[in-house]
Amino acid sequence: MSTRDRLDRALNRVPGYAGYRDKERRRDSDRAIRAKLATDYGQLADRLGRLGNRLAENRKIDAVGIVDKPLTLLRSFIDRVRVATYGYAPAFANDVVDAAVLDQIAAFDSALADQIPTLEEQIASLESADPSAGEFRAAADQIGATVQQLSDRFDRRAEVIHAGRPLPEKDMLALLGPAAPDQPSELWTLRTGDAVSYNGQDYSVIGHVTAGMSSGSRRAYQLRGGDGRQWLEVGDRHDDPLAWLTEAELQLVGRPSSVKLRETDYAFMHETQARGEVEGRQGSDEQSLRYLEYGAGTRVLHIYQWGTQYLALEGVAIDLRDIELYPSHR
Repeated sequence: MSTRDRLDRALNRVPGYAGYRDKERRRDSDRAIRAKLATDYGQLADRLGRLGNRLAENRKIDAVGIVDKPLTLLRSFIDRVRVATYGYAPAFANDVVDAAVLDQIAAFDSALADQIPTLEEQIASLESADPSAGEFRAAADQIGATVQQLSDRFDRRAEVIHAGRPLPEKDMLALLGPAAPDQPSELWTLRTGDAVSYNGQDYSVIGHVTAGMSSGSRRAYQLRGGDGRQWLEVGDRHDDPLAWLTEAELQLVGRPSSVKLRETDYAFMHETQARGEVEGRQGSDEQSLRYLEYGAGTRVLHIYQWGTQYLALEGVAIDLRDIELYPSHR
């Protein structure tokens, strides 16, 4: 499909698009479309706000903070859409405007509206997730990423309006084309010898264990440094949660509904059969394993079990900004 065809298809979905063709109606059309976007996204922000209120009533303070981050981003985006002013921007002030400029403004409107169903699904996933599980933070981060994409699109829309010139065709293709498949994060590709810094302490990767799952794979890196029991667990997608973990000693029999380690009671959350890979100083080995997830507030307990052997790791979810990476020479 050509760029022109994609634009035409997008423009057919934009209410009020014809108003952009008439100078006297451009500002009114712009205001009407932005008002509709602000209303629709405002309803989603209200939904997130209600979720935060329910969590607060149940005293799940950590979860409230997780929800508040994408909610703040969404409300900021809505405010920008609602109050945007363009003064004497060429796209609205000039009698004659390049048709490609008007087409691109309308295409941006369509691209902004297209994300409403996506955000609805993401909020539904957050509402159904266990607030104490890693999937809850991952769902919230996904919402934040979508809102950031919306904000970026709105910035490019304003750029076209103020400049009175169309963006390059390749930029519009990137906007209207299908989303690129999620690429593995930098953390997913760490190798033996790479360095990681956390809380002012330096560590180096000496091995890893991987649980390959269709729902999203997890990998725990064994680290040298500290007391020698630290692990960094990551996911294979950019928005997956991270965890800073320590080896734990426990007696695992079957799949207990809860596990107590010292003063913490961990509740069972998920069990997944996975494709396992273990890599260390002795080489690598692949075999099926069982991946168990337990949670207790912001703390997590993850167990990799293959046969009668298992690796139990407990710790806390962390933010990517909490760590620094220093890849070795490759």
